[in-house]
Amino acid sequence: MKKIMVWLLSLTLMMTVIAGCSNEQDNSNNTGATTGDAANANETSDTNTTKGELVFWTPFGGGDYEFMKEMVDEYNSTSPEYTVEIVSKAWDTYYQGINGALISQSGPDVFITHQSKLAELIPTQQLQNIQEINSSIDWNEYNESQLAGVTVDDVQYAVPLDTHAAVMFYNNEILERANLTAEDLASANDMESWNNILEALLPVISQDEHVLDIANSGANTVQQFWSWYVLAVQDGGGYLEGDTVIMNDEPGVEALDILIDWKEKGYLKSGIDDGASYDIFKSGKAAINFTGVWATGNYETNPDLDFGVMPIPAINGQQKTWGDSHTFAIPSYVDGERQEAALYFADWINSHAVTWAKAGHVPAKKTVTESEEYLNLPYRSDYAKVVDQVVYYPSNEKLWSANDIAAKLINTAFIGDITSQEALDLAKEEIEAIME
Repeated sequence: MKKIMVWLLSLTLMMTVIAGCSNEQDNSNNTGATTGDAANANETSDTNTTKGELVFWTPFGGGDYEFMKEMVDEYNSTSPEYTVEIVSKAWDTYYQGINGALISQSGPDVFITHQSKLAELIPTQQLQNIQEINSSIDWNEYNESQLAGVTVDDVQYAVPLDTHAAVMFYNNEILERANLTAEDLASANDMESWNNILEALLPVISQDEHVLDIANSGANTVQQFWSWYVLAVQDGGGYLEGDTVIMNDEPGVEALDILIDWKEKGYLKSGIDDGASYDIFKSGKAAINFTGVWATGNYETNPDLDFGVMPIPAINGQQKTWGDSHTFAIPSYVDGERQEAALYFADWINSHAVTWAKAGHVPAKKTVTESEEYLNLPYRSDYAKVVDQVVYYPSNEKLWSANDIAAKLINTAFIGDITSQEALDLAKEEIEAIME
């Protein structure tokens, strides 16, 4: 109980700071509106068919924001009972703002949260059980694994929007130099076959090119962490089981040893930061790139880049990968009719998510991913099945803090300061300490 009271007090104090920060954002799309503001604004509306306006918070920027804004505008053009105002919040303080809104019971009517963040938000007791909201939604239209990802202890806390997973991009021109094809990559279902491909590519790349492009330096080494995660879960390992860290078990250590071995053999160059990694592949300077599906739209903007994309093969055992989901959550403080309107909006967006797929994400509804319109999109259908290969993180309210620790220590071993076993043992010790 003492821990809970301290946690609630900390969040309440944090909320005051966040309010000041959000007002300083230079974002023409961010009006700072809350539920009360929106409702009052619509009391004087001249639109007879509109009961009010829902406030929808998102952390999206760039292309993601533009695609979501397009969908919201289309929704509003259908003359719904409640229109929707999309509010783009700064990423750096987004979840602090969400926590503050939930604790104060004043904020958005509906908001975007990552599936992996739900466990951190559930203790506020302000996430509405979606199944208790009156609706006519056919949940059979949704992907089962995505629904499972937003359900904790038989309570559905959110509506899945997408899966964004780690996949493999490849440069056809560089593959051709080594007499390799995409089919060769897809059929590399063991580490020996995979390493043979990397070895065949090594002699055909120039000094400024890369066999493997995986971000591994700078302030953000999360892509390296995701690559480690893929190799570990493919080998039957994992990261967390409840509050127990298992990443230092044999599969985890071997996965980190593999990344280090790729570096030592020259397949993976060190010193690639997150931004440079995207630029390297986009400019045609890498044969293979492990990153998220969201990079698809970025790479498409280079008309001279002859590339393809597919799920990461089963190079270390089973064909599994890292992934997370964007989801819609509805606060409990929102009144019943507005909750129904927010849920209707979320389901409408999901039914029209071919637009969202253009951002690279895999939509949550099977009725969308199986549609002709979606299947005709370039590249997207090539990795759509990845949604069933994702091994989601376990539900844990300290997950993102644990991720930071794990990514830091994996990188420490990668650069050679300590061994893989030492790094993961230390990660286990530090992560379990924050979970006490």
